[in-house]
Amino acid sequence: MTQSKPAASSLFTRYFNLELATTRRQRELCFGLRYRVYCEEKRFESRDQYPTRLESDSFDAHSLHALIRDRRNGRPAASVRLVLATRVESLPLEVYCRNSLHVGELERMTRRDTVCELSRLAVDPDYRGRLPGESSNPEVGGLLVPAAYLTGFALARIADRPRIYGMMEPWLPRLVARSGVQLEVAGDPMNYHGRRRAYTISRHSMEEQLQETRRPLYQALLGSLQDGNEARRRNVA
Repeated sequence: MTQSKPAASSLFTRYFNLELATTRRQRELCFGLRYRVYCEEKRFESRDQYPTRLESDSFDAHSLHALIRDRRNGRPAASVRLVLATRVESLPLEVYCRNSLHVGELERMTRRDTVCELSRLAVDPDYRGRLPGESSNPEVGGLLVPAAYLTGFALARIADRPRIYGMMEPWLPRLVARSGVQLEVAGDPMNYHGRRRAYTISRHSMEEQLQETRRPLYQALLGSLQDGNEARRRNVA
């Protein structure tokens, strides 16, 4: 008899921890992973700009950050941020891709406290196949990208932002669709670190469309972020 595969939520919680990155150290781990992916691997950004090997920009100050770590050793495996629009702060796609956006989306963005952008999704190259040091469970490595974008959606829930945007390479909307979530086209294709296009979805639609097989993982990720947010509030108080 063929043994059934463990649920994605069980696999994730067995091998990884999700943290709301609120401390300086947690954010530095996010920025260090981003440097490895966006500067060293993909060469989207120049390594010379980041002598500390921490890739960061002005959007980080008005963002929520999440960090996925290997339970075995605490090593950063993936990270994602959610940039929050404000009356004075823009989303990255408003700055770099504004001319490609559809008029209706620009009108939506005038409601500044409702919009956010999923950005800087990064998965350590060592975790994209089998886990480092593991000869089994290859499906665990393939779980991290879905876990990262679902984390981004969960961050929008934490921030109470109903409209989510993203400037994406063609493969990512297709991957998101495997979870049942159909992103809406929000702009024309353009060349920005390769071929990219703006997409959007309401948080309500995302949660309605999400496949039943993905819901337990989303709920587990959301629970971890909510716990981290409550801890942050207690520390602030």
